[in-house]
Amino acid sequence: MNRLLASLLATVIFLAPISAPADDTSVVSAGLGDPMLPMIASLAFCRGNALSEGFGGMPVVLSKQVDTLGGFMGDPNGLDPSIFQVKVGPQQRAVQPVCATLAPAVDATERRTVLLIGEFGLGGENGPVTVRVVGDLMATDGTSLQGAKTNNVGEVNGGPSLVMAEVFGPGTIATSQFGDDTRNRFCPSNGTSRVVKLTFSGGVSGPNGAPLADDETAMAAIEILAVTPDGRRTVLNPFALRDDDNDNHLDVCLGEEAKGLQLIRAQVDSHTFYAPQNVPGRAITVQIQ
Repeated sequence: MNRLLASLLATVIFLAPISAPADDTSVVSAGLGDPMLPMIASLAFCRGNALSEGFGGMPVVLSKQVDTLGGFMGDPNGLDPSIFQVKVGPQQRAVQPVCATLAPAVDATERRTVLLIGEFGLGGENGPVTVRVVGDLMATDGTSLQGAKTNNVGEVNGGPSLVMAEVFGPGTIATSQFGDDTRNRFCPSNGTSRVVKLTFSGGVSGPNGAPLADDETAMAAIEILAVTPDGRRTVLNPFALRDDDNDNHLDVCLGEEAKGLQLIRAQVDSHTFYAPQNVPGRAITVQIQ
C-alpha cells in the first residue's frame, strides 16, 4: 500500500465524533449509572455512611486527579458528599449526595472518577440535570476543582462513552513480568512500549460482564491514530488489554511499533464495551492527552 493511500485510510477510519480535551478544571462527564443501586454495592463503596435502599449511583469524571486529603469518615478513598450538588428533575431540585467516593477507580493513575450515591431520580425528565463541585475539592497537583460543573448528565439507559485517553511510557505506569499478572492488571513488561489509558463515562466490561483483558474482539475495536517523525499517519492496535477490573478505566498496551510515534487520537467501536446494565456504548474518538 502506498503512503498516500495509507494516510487517506487512517483519516477515514477516524471519522467518529471527536470529544475535545477537557478544560484544566472541569467535569468531563457525569451519568446516572444505576437509579437503584443494590444495597450490597452501596455498602461496598461507601464505608461508614448511613445508607438505605433506593439510592442511585452516578460516576462523575473530573479533568484532574483528586486528592482525598486523608479520606472521609475513616474511608481513605471517601470524600465529603457536601462538596457536590446535583440538580434533579424539571424543577432542578438541589440534591446533596449521601456518599462520594473514588472507589472503585482507585489505582494510582486513575483517581479522577468520583462515584456519587444519592436520590437522583429515575432518569428521563425526572433524572439528574446538572452536577457541580460546590465545596473545597483539591486536585493532586494542588489546584482547586471548586466550581467545576456539567449541564450534560447522561441518561440511565446510555452505554459507556469514551471520554478521555492518556498516554504513559512503560516506566511511568506499572507493568508486569511474565507469570505474575494473575489479575490481568498491568501491561506486560516484555513488549510494551507505550500504554494508553482509556477512561469511560462509567464502569465498562464486555457483553454480559465478560472480561476484556486480551479479548480479540475488544482489541480489534480499539484503534490509535499515530504520526511518524516524517509526518505519515498510521493506525495501531493493542497487543494486550489490562486493568480489567470493571471500573471505568482500561489500559491499552501498545507494542514496539509505537516507539517514537506521536499518539494523536483513540477510537473505540460501538457494541463492544458495555455498561454494568449490559448496555453497549457507541463509537467515539477522543484526543490523546
